[in-house]
Amino acid sequence: MPSDSDASGLLDRIWQALLLATVERRHAWRTPVLATVDNDGSPQARTVVLRHAEQSSATLHVYTDRRSPKVGQLITHPAGVLVFWCPTLSWQLRVRAVFSADDRSKTMQAAWRQVKGTRAEKDYLSAKAPGAPLPEAAALTASEPQLAVLIGRVESIDWLEIGREAHRRALFDHQGMQWLTP
Repeated sequence: MPSDSDASGLLDRIWQALLLATVERRHAWRTPVLATVDNDGSPQARTVVLRHAEQSSATLHVYTDRRSPKVGQLITHPAGVLVFWCPTLSWQLRVRAVFSADDRSKTMQAAWRQVKGTRAEKDYLSAKAPGAPLPEAAALTASEPQLAVLIGRVESIDWLEIGREAHRRALFDHQGMQWLTP
């Protein structure tokens, strides 16, 4: 069993890596997979971009088109999981969070200011919702941004290190930290 000294600082290292992923475009954790449940109870998973991480509030932000199916899925079933893999660290994270969609507040407006004028701007100015059929003569831009910020309040972090000699696994949640069998 790993010692307490191995555990000290591990959660801080995880959050530091998450924060780094929000600013380093090539960081492996910049594009996790977000898993949700649709209205039929079927799992849905897609790659998203991590835009903000804050340890003090235990929140992670992802931007999306507010008309995207994942927004409706998270309104109906707010629990989701973000899965991160970093080959450099040989770390996997499974972050369980409760999500809310913010498409009107100062948080969204600040997010839009970050996106406006970048290549990503057009992603939120589409006249059609994601997944909608595109007729040949469809309008390509909307009159207003369709940006929503998905705010995930972290409930738990399941950390797994794939080591050459041995694997290690720990669960961080509201009760603290617990070492697990990998």
